[in-house]
Formats: sequence, structure tokens, C-alpha cells
Amino acid sequence: MDYKRLQFPASLTNLWTSIRTFSACVLVLVPLASNAQSIVNQSAYKAPQFVAKFDQLVNHQVPLYLQFTRSNGETVPLSHFVNGKQPLILMMPFYKCKSGCLLEQRGLAGTINQMSYKLGTQFQVVEVSINPYEGPSLSSQEKKYYTGMLKDSKGASGWHFMTGTEANIKALTTAIGMHYEQDLDTQQFNHPTGILILEPNGRIFQYMFGTTYDPKDLQIALTKASNGAVGSVIQQFISSCCTWNPTTGHYDVMINKIIDVAATATVLLMITVISAMFIVDRRRHKLKRAEAEMKTNLV
Repeated sequence: MDYKRLQFPASLTNLWTSIRTFSACVLVLVPLASNAQSIVNQSAYKAPQFVAKFDQLVNHQVPLYLQFTRSNGETVPLSHFVNGKQPLILMMPFYKCKSGCLLEQRGLAGTINQMSYKLGTQFQVVEVSINPYEGPSLSSQEKKYYTGMLKDSKGASGWHFMTGTEANIKALTTAIGMHYEQDLDTQQFNHPTGILILEPNGRIFQYMFGTTYDPKDLQIALTKASNGAVGSVIQQFISSCCTWNPTTGHYDVMINKIIDVAATATVLLMITVISAMFIVDRRRHKLKRAEAEMKTNLV
């Protein structure tokens, strides 16, 4: 057989040509498609956005050795304001802020005016700017402005406005779990708003977020944080019957505890009444016996 003269039908030849062409296209397009998918995936990926927030580091100790400058120009450590008797409110705004910081400072001043506790006598406020470019001259103006909102002018001695170095500010914000962004070129900061309640030894007791604070909640928090050093017996009792509700952001009354206290008080009252009745009855019998003996002696 002469294989050189063997020829395939034209239809088979065209089919084979089409298959070869298709295969070549696949070999070329698959890498291109893979690269395109990679580009799409890269464009779809977005870096996680920064969130200004507090990590609630309750029971953590604030580093009291960190030094900051008061509004009068004196540089002191935070331990200067910790006396073991008074709870503290810690706030970290920046003084040139005209939005959240302004609102939270005004909100705190308004709350203090509605509380029965006296600022400077029963608790203190320590305020540290997160802007290292702000100094005592500015903090002095801020102190005069916000303490001027207080009904009790004596409270000004208990509200301290501080500034400090970037290193000490960073150390303090890290210690209290505060996450913020800063642009020192424009002196703009993306930061959370809120206050911290500190125990008299400088340990973190509670966080309160936002720019306004309920006077009753803040007073209960200060009472609890003081470990009995602040507040009357009645105020201590009321605070012991309340627990913080993180969902509502307020203190709720613990009904079960009140019932337990009321039941205990009722039992004690009953024991006291029964004991008093027993003593009176016993004395009555003694008097009757004495009268009977007197009559017998007279006869």
C-alpha cells in the first residue's frame, strides 16, 4: 500500500485543525485568566479599618510612676494624686478637640454638678491630653474654662489638667487599653470617648463610655471603687444592691439581694422583739413574786 498517497477526508482534516487551534487557545488563555483572577482578588482585598476603642482592662494597675505636667507647670507622677482614700476619674482627651472631647468634658462637669459627692473632697478627676504638643499654658486655660462650669468653686482644686511627653502618653494609653490614631503634623486624633473609674490605689475599677454620664451611675461607681471609704452607710447599702449592666450601660438593682437583706432584717427584728417580750415577762414574774413575799411577811 502506498501510504504517501493515502489522504484523509477533508472533513477530518478540518476537525483536526480545529482541535489543534482550540488547544492552543486554551494553553494561552488559562494563564491569562488565572492572572486576571489574582488581580480581581487583590483589588477586592481591603485592609482592616482602624477602630478607636477601649479594651476594658478592669483590675489592671495604672502605672503611677509616669510623670505629667500640671496646668501650673509642675511636673509630678500620677502617684501624686493617689492617696489611698479617694477614688479617681481618669479622662484622656486632647484640649484642641472641638467635638467629642469638648462634649465629654462638658458632660462630666454637668454630672458633677448633679452629684452629692464633693469633687476634691470625696473624689478627684485627672485629665491627661493625648496630644504631646499641648502644654501647661493650654491646659491652664482648659482648667479655668471647665472648672468655671462647676456650681461648687471649691471643686476646682480636685480637677487636674495634665500634659506630657509622647512616650509617657503612649505608656498610659496602652496601660488603660485605649486605641487611637494620631497625625501629629495636623494634630488630629481619632480616639474613643469615655472615662475610667480608678480605685484609691490607682487600680482600674470600671469604664464608662460616651460623652454624658448618669449622676447616679457615676456616684454608685465611685462608692464601689472606694471600698467603703466614700459614702454614708445608706449610700454604701444602695451601691451594694446594684450591679453594672454592660448592655444598658447603667447600674441595675439586684432584687434578690434586697430580698435577702430584707429577710435577714425581718428575722433580726423578730428575734429582738421576742427577746424583749421574754425579758419583760420575766421581770413581771419577779415583781409578782416579790409582792407575794411582802404580803406573806406582813401577815
